[in-house]
Amino acid sequence: MKILDVTVPFRPGMFFYPGEVPFEIRKKASFATGQTWNGSIFSTSCHNGTHLDAPYHYFDKGKRLDDLDLASLMGPCDVVEVKAKASIEAADIPKRLLRKGARILFKTRNSPLMRKKEFRQDYTYVAASAATTLAKAKVALVGVDYLSAEQFGITEDPAHKTILGAGIPLLEGVDLSKAKPGRYEIVCAPMHIAEADAAPARVWLIIQ
Repeated sequence: MKILDVTVPFRPGMFFYPGEVPFEIRKKASFATGQTWNGSIFSTSCHNGTHLDAPYHYFDKGKRLDDLDLASLMGPCDVVEVKAKASIEAADIPKRLLRKGARILFKTRNSPLMRKKEFRQDYTYVAASAATTLAKAKVALVGVDYLSAEQFGITEDPAHKTILGAGIPLLEGVDLSKAKPGRYEIVCAPMHIAEADAAPARVWLIIQ
């Protein structure tokens, strides 16, 4: 068994989506300053780095993070590669995956960008046609390899509203650089934050 960690590490200076607050961490105590332990305090937007959006993010009566079915975050998962395109379209989704309970991560030209220092506005996004197709299929989980599934700068948010509106958790900011297209077992473990709209998540892909 091989475990592939597709989580982007939280670190000072990591880029963040415009309008969010940056990740910060500072020492509360350390051996270097005379204490007998090391301790830290951090603060972050729930939407920084690798994170999971719950439907409550866009729907006031939608499920919050701690209401999600954990089974949707674990189990068989497919990495689907969409090469050199500005958007992920319905035609890019293999028909065999358009079924209830499927877990799909989209690997695009974004993945190498997740470890860069600067935010890029021209990332590959989920087009309305793909979002609608995924919602109708009632898949269990959708994942993308940048901080948002949405096209940058738009105002109607069709990807978020369509996917989250169907009750599907949306995993954003995974780094799939080292993940080949194909079948894996996924473990997505968001921080357990009561009533949250989203949370940072540790995500593993298991190769049997």
